[in-house]
Amino acid sequence: MSCLVCGAQFQAPANLIVHQVLSCNECLSEFEVTDTEPLTLVELPPNEEDWGQ
Repeated sequence: MSCLVCGAQFQAPANLIVHQVLSCNECLSEFEVTDTEPLTLVELPPNEEDWGQ
């Protein structure tokens, strides 16, 4: 499968479940599986560091 952000190819596990999070190894973007048939991904917003502020 291709990353929705950078286009890099990455392998998805064979037994995906809805709400599972996948990560691109190239750009580190994260995607949530919203459906498995057909496979549908939604990009998750980047995690912001919480420095206790």
